[in-house]
Amino acid sequence: MRRSEFHPLQTRQLDEQHHAASAIIERLLKLSESCDTPNDAYCLALQVAKLASLLRAHFAEEDCTLYATLFDCGDPEVSRVALDYFQELGGLAEKMEIFSFRWCSATAISRGFDKFRPELVDLCTALARRIDLENAYLYPLAESVLAGRRAA
Repeated sequence: MRRSEFHPLQTRQLDEQHHAASAIIERLLKLSESCDTPNDAYCLALQVAKLASLLRAHFAEEDCTLYATLFDCGDPEVSRVALDYFQELGGLAEKMEIFSFRWCSATAISRGFDKFRPELVDLCTALARRIDLENAYLYPLAESVLAGRRAA
């Protein structure tokens, strides 16, 4: 992937994407409490597609800009922290792709709801954890690195 420089406004944009993803996750978990009608399954499939689309762009932006900037910032401790996060949390993009491919239709969800629901809960739990950790630690770290560059 091509790396580009991370800018302060991107932290705000990534944070807004986190809020949007969190809202979709919340909606998905609420909708998945039951799947009694074809419309229920359709609504679930639509939300899965929305989440996958949002996160596809989000993960690409994070990987190519945020993480790349932290890896290359010149501070070994910051680079190590970013690498630790990337290695621990980085596999979620692939998991999201696999999940959204497997559960891409209302028919697949309604026929396999007994498998869909636990997979959804596991994925949403992991995504929520990533969002919380990045918001609490990684984004502030990126902003401090950028502030240091502006001051230099």
